[in-house]
Amino acid sequence: MDLNHITVFTGPGQIEMRSQPIPGLSAGEALVRVRACALCTMEQRLWKGAQDDYPIAPGHEAAGVVVDVHPDGAPTVAAGDRVAIAFLDRCMQCEFCRRGETNLCTGKLHGRAPGVFRQIGGLAEYAVVPTWKLFRLPENLSFEEIALCEPVACVIHSIRRADLHFGDDVLVVGGGTMGQLHLQLARLRGARVFLSDPDPQKRQFALEHGAGAVFSADKTAAGVQELTGGIGADTVFVTFGNQDTADQASASIRPGGRIIYYSSFPDSVEPGVNPRRLHGREIVLDGARGQTIGDWHQATRLLAAGLLDVGPLISAAYPLSRINDALDRAIEPSAFRIVVNL
Repeated sequence: MDLNHITVFTGPGQIEMRSQPIPGLSAGEALVRVRACALCTMEQRLWKGAQDDYPIAPGHEAAGVVVDVHPDGAPTVAAGDRVAIAFLDRCMQCEFCRRGETNLCTGKLHGRAPGVFRQIGGLAEYAVVPTWKLFRLPENLSFEEIALCEPVACVIHSIRRADLHFGDDVLVVGGGTMGQLHLQLARLRGARVFLSDPDPQKRQFALEHGAGAVFSADKTAAGVQELTGGIGADTVFVTFGNQDTADQASASIRPGGRIIYYSSFPDSVEPGVNPRRLHGREIVLDGARGQTIGDWHQATRLLAAGLLDVGPLISAAYPLSRINDALDRAIEPSAFRIVVNL
């Protein structure tokens, strides 16, 4: 029986390789040979010990090649197709899934229980997944680029919640991978985009990729006010969660504007916009979490059509044999996405 080799995080800084039989295909499923997996904040937290649901086989920003498809099912993919894989579970049965809000699914959370082995699959040699979770991409895209479809889908969800209009002034707080994707996608929506980050290299990267202006944290609110004629930003996306970034957003938003908290935040952080100000200035506070299948569809179409270039956001690629080095690089503040090739 063929074996699947999977990467399992067993504790902070601890990884082991396990083998298990490759299960047979059921109706509607495909076997995918995983070729690349980007290291998201999940893997970084597990490596550092900031997330403790061990043991876990993570990896959800992945790309691969279809090896086999069960004959009973919709022919959406075929053997040999390059695909992005929507690994994160959706039960399709809970109230939120039935509403189309699949990113808020409550039916699969039992898999996160302490001590329960959770297998996602992006850092495994093979994956068996329902075909509806697979999205075909063209041959001209590398597996490393295809692996970034998942974070693009997450940012598309955030951009959609903002309801941007042509000519809007947008502030992105945080210049990491997700902040830079917000910059690119907001520009595709016709917005003028500013970006704030304490790292001068990330500010320079943003300027080189279309930012209208960049600011250090202490200059953000004043800079936005100056460039908008004292009005403020129409939308602020907060892509790195702490008290300082929340305060930047609150000080930079215009009356009638919308703040999107994209990043997760510590419980101690306060938004800095009290109910009286919300009422009097009609400011909207909103969150953006994960992605829906519709967001996935848009993300893969953007990459397939060449409308979004994610290549510059791939800082480095490592073979699976050097996954420890890849994780050490991924947690460095200067890095964008680090990809593991399988």
